[in-house]
Amino acid sequence: MIMENLEINAIGQKYDQIAQSFREIRKQFETEKKYLDIFMEYLPKNGLILDLGCGCGTPIDSYLVKNGFDVVGMDDSEAMLVLAANDVPEMRVLWADMKEAYFEPEFDGIIEWFSLFHLEVCEQKKLLQNSIHWLEKGGVLQFTTGSYAYEDKENDMFGIELPFFSATKEEYAQWIEEVGYKIILCENDQEDHLVWIAQK
Repeated sequence: MIMENLEINAIGQKYDQIAQSFREIRKQFETEKKYLDIFMEYLPKNGLILDLGCGCGTPIDSYLVKNGFDVVGMDDSEAMLVLAANDVPEMRVLWADMKEAYFEPEFDGIIEWFSLFHLEVCEQKKLLQNSIHWLEKGGVLQFTTGSYAYEDKENDMFGIELPFFSATKEEYAQWIEEVGYKIILCENDQEDHLVWIAQK
């Protein structure tokens, strides 16, 4: 695995402030389990998974580990990764800004859940298109987005202001298909929120 030296951004520092509170609301699944089960069907047994924006490691990475997968979690919040390492000791953690990440093609799966939307739209496109180069042949990408174009800031994350961005559904589909992904699934798991699964 190759990782560049990275400068941690302000988003990670903001999540450092709310890490314990965030951990409390992420102890249980919301809609993720259904899509993780579909995602795992396309992966080899004991495959290697990269979780971009892994946060505190639960409930997603703990579930993947429980099902026999080797998980590398990357996040730009150091406090979140401390929690992840404590709560899911089987996973490996990387403190890094995902929009600057670089890996050799070694992963069987890549997952991003509720983190891509903190990147500006041009950065989302770059990350999604770069991700195909980090996957083995036949590897699978799962990610989440908004369902329409928007740019917003919300203050309801424990009083911390965070940016949120989304492109259109059509733009996301175009970006991943033009680099060679085949879309397996794209559907709403909740209002105005899409889950995508695509294969290299």
